[in-house]
Formats: sequence, C-alpha cells, structure tokens
Amino acid sequence: ENKSDVDTYIRNIIELMINEKRLGNAKSYTHCYNSLKTFAVNLCIPFTDIDVAWLKKYEQWMKSNHYAINTIGTRLRHLRAVFNRAIESKQTTAYPFSSYKLSKVNQQTAKRAISKHDIQKIVNYKGKSDMECLVIDLFTFSYFTAGINFIDMAMLERSNIVDGQLVYYRKKTKKQIIIPLQDKAVEIIKKYSNEHSLYLFPVLSSFHKTE
Repeated sequence: ENKSDVDTYIRNIIELMINEKRLGNAKSYTHCYNSLKTFAVNLCIPFTDIDVAWLKKYEQWMKSNHYAINTIGTRLRHLRAVFNRAIESKQTTAYPFSSYKLSKVNQQTAKRAISKHDIQKIVNYKGKSDMECLVIDLFTFSYFTAGINFIDMAMLERSNIVDGQLVYYRKKTKKQIIIPLQDKAVEIIKKYSNEHSLYLFPVLSSFHKTE
C-alpha cells in the first residue's frame, strides 16, 4: 500500500487550503506543521508512528519551549484534525487521540478587561489623523454595540440597521445578533455615511475583490 507520510499529507492539506483561498486555515496548519517539524525534525513517517507516547513528548516539548497553554491546545487540535482527514481518506486507521485526551491541555484564557475609566479616555481621545479617528470610532462603536468584533463590524451594511437596531449574523458562529443602537453608535454610523458604499464603515469597499 502506497500511503502518504505525515509530512507530505500535511503539506498537501496546506496547498489545498491555499488553492481554495482558505488562507486563515492554511496559516494555522502551517504553524502546526512548522511546530511539528521543529519537534520531530523528520516528519516523513507513517501515521502509525504518532502514538500516545509521541503526543506526550510533543506536548512536553512545547511546554519546555514556553508555548502558551492555549497554543499547545491549538497545535494538538490541528494535528487531531489531520488524523481525522487521514482516516477519512483511508491513509491510516491509527487514531492516538482516542487514548490521548486533549481536554487536559485546554485552558480558558483568563478574561481580560480594561476599566470603564480607561475606555472613556479612548472614546474621548481626539485622533491626530483620519486613520486614528477611524480606529477610535470603530473601537467606540464596538463598545456601544456589545463588543461586536472587527470582522463583523467591517462587513456591516446599511441593511443591517432595522428599526433602530443592529441586526447581523456573526461570521464565526452564524448566530443572529440583535442590538438596540445607542445614540453614540448612531452618531458614528452617520459620520461615515456614504451613499456610494455598501458598507457602514470605510474598511471594505466594492473595490476589494475579497475580504
């Protein structure tokens, strides 16, 4: 049987993702590949070589190289996804993750917050350039719309304003979000109002072929 080795298989996944323009995923798998390669040196090995003991050594190596606990979890989850794909494409039947549990390396990132006083300082800051002003306005808009994240904010269109509310689907979770628009948020929308643009804010435009 001519089955793909781990090195070739992961590089093929990355190439496929690049061809499909899934560049964020390609980048994540490239980080995973580089990390594995630095650890193992030679990845031209069959999937069966990666057993529970191998995974434990890899985890220990990442810890000793001061990887953040969340990064360790992410690298291992990507490797697990590689195994799932390899099993699906009949490259291997080995699956060390049934014995090696990822839950123990998952750690919630501690909630980080800044004080209301500091937020107020940002909101009140007068930008020294158009770009600075835009960044402060986007931060302020996000603050007044329950922390909408940047990608969702960049993609907002006029049609997302319905009866004084912001109605949109989160790109990450596809969940619908409905938020009443506060006066400050409305003020910022009006400031950037542009009838020649689909979008509420000048981040994306019809000129850009892709996000």
